[in-house]
Amino acid sequence: MPVPSYWLLADNSIDLGSNMARTGTFVAYLKHALLFHQRLLLSDSLVVNTPNLRVALQADPGLREYLVSGALVIARRMHERDDRLLELIEIRDRLRPRGMNPGFESDHMPFVEDSDLLQLQRVARSLPYELPTVSGYYTDSVKRLLTDDRFLDLLGSDSGIVVGEIRRRIEERQYLDQTFFERPGPGSLEEAVGKEVWARRAGIIQSFEASYYRNAIPALLDADVIFSHEHATHRRIVRRIGPEGAGATVHVDLSRGSKTLYERALSALSTSGLARLRASDEFVEFQRKLRSLRLIDSIEDPGLDVTVRETCAALYAYHERIDEALRFRRAVDRGTRLLDGWHLRGFLKNGAWLLRLGTDLLSKKPVRATVVTGLASIVCPGYSDIFLKYYALGGVPGIEKRLDALPSRLEGAERRQRNISESLDPVEASVEIAPKIFADSIYGGEHNRLPC
Repeated sequence: MPVPSYWLLADNSIDLGSNMARTGTFVAYLKHALLFHQRLLLSDSLVVNTPNLRVALQADPGLREYLVSGALVIARRMHERDDRLLELIEIRDRLRPRGMNPGFESDHMPFVEDSDLLQLQRVARSLPYELPTVSGYYTDSVKRLLTDDRFLDLLGSDSGIVVGEIRRRIEERQYLDQTFFERPGPGSLEEAVGKEVWARRAGIIQSFEASYYRNAIPALLDADVIFSHEHATHRRIVRRIGPEGAGATVHVDLSRGSKTLYERALSALSTSGLARLRASDEFVEFQRKLRSLRLIDSIEDPGLDVTVRETCAALYAYHERIDEALRFRRAVDRGTRLLDGWHLRGFLKNGAWLLRLGTDLLSKKPVRATVVTGLASIVCPGYSDIFLKYYALGGVPGIEKRLDALPSRLEGAERRQRNISESLDPVEASVEIAPKIFADSIYGGEHNRLPC
């Protein structure tokens, strides 16, 4: 089975997942993820406990049917006492009395509904995991933090008491769970270190421990992670590398966001239209190239550069297919890849799309003559006669030739700018198909790796 991608946007701790007023946006992001990932992975707790996922799947049985037919994989925990997967409804019922379902306060009915959970657990592919293994990964990750110089520096003078209390907890119980860090009251880290220390350091401590908590299942199941911009801090923490970066593995990051215009187009994309795009030759080829890229396990591999560029070419071709389906070239000169974050420029950044449109029009002599004489008549009626005679006589060859070549000159300038950007941004410790310069993606300014 191809490596699934853990879709962390379906997280009830962030607004996109928990705010029911954003269900439409949530669905657009879900369709966006499905456009570029062969299979999405969700944990059982996310499936049960994310309001906008539950609302979306209950409202659109067609989308739910498509997901369970092969596009969705659910990581499901094994029962504590026997060799079976814990049912999703049982997980839901365990969470319900504990109040661990934020986002359902305004409307509790989607949470208690059974039909979507029954279909998901009956039909969708499952990957088993064991809670003790997840807990062990989380505990070991936090243990490593206790000797991490960067973490200790951030804690400053409070590092001794914080590290001591975390160690004490591990010695007492042999494991950690997130309630120790996240819930106030008896038995919490807040109580152990005192309110003053906690007020100063809670944000630092929780950002690190939550990063490892969210990374546990995808790390254990060898899945890529699709982060949201709300998870930018977690993303930086789990991607940290040693100073030398030698032998760092290749990471394929296809987490991307969109702007309002693109979001509307994705919202209008039907499930059948989504299925056709995912069945297209371009999608299949793009996934094939991604698999080749994932086989490269070091940035020192001599074939890495060629493989990245082939993957980029496959991505471009697939975007062309998406453009046709969404009829997007009428709105944006070079299609949806401008809006995806794969290659952000122009329409979203600084009006370069308008410049390109203008140069394309001005390169056509009849259009140029009409515009120039029209503008001249506004300035002074007599000037229009002068320019009419100028164009009637063919104009000055050197000037007209330069104007005819405006589109190619602009393309050449953009190409030179891209080449300069590439030379200024060497690959460091990971390779990502990501935008290089612009900060318009859902992450903010996190990306400075090889672009497509």
